[in-house]
This record gives sequence, C-alpha cells and structure tokens, in this order.
Amino acid sequence: MIEINQEIINAVLRHKGMMTMKNLSKSTGINRYTLHDILTNERKIVQKSTYNKLITWLAKNS
Repeated sequence: MIEINQEIINAVLRHKGMMTMKNLSKSTGINRYTLHDILTNERKIVQKSTYNKLITWLAKNS
C-alpha cells in the first residue's frame, strides 16, 4: 500500500480539467469510486497498482 500525497492529487486535478469522473476513470484505468475518494481526500492509502496507474497517466498528460 502506498500513500498518495497532496502534490499528486493537485496534479491530477489540474490535468483533469473539464473531464468527467467517468472519462478520467476510463483514461486512467482506475475505478471511478476509488478516484472520487482519492480526489476528495477520503482515501490516501491505495494499492501500488492504483498509484502506478495515476503516475503513468500524469506522465502521459504532462
């Protein structure tokens, strides 16, 4: 399990733009409910695979 810091959450929100949660979920490969919990700070500890998907998505969209 890995803790997601606020810097990563802010980067995802910045790159999300006007994308819906459903579209963000499709493009990252992360469940939309998990994404919602991450982006609303309800969940900080995630699986390593979820963390890697977020980092990969950020790298592609930066």
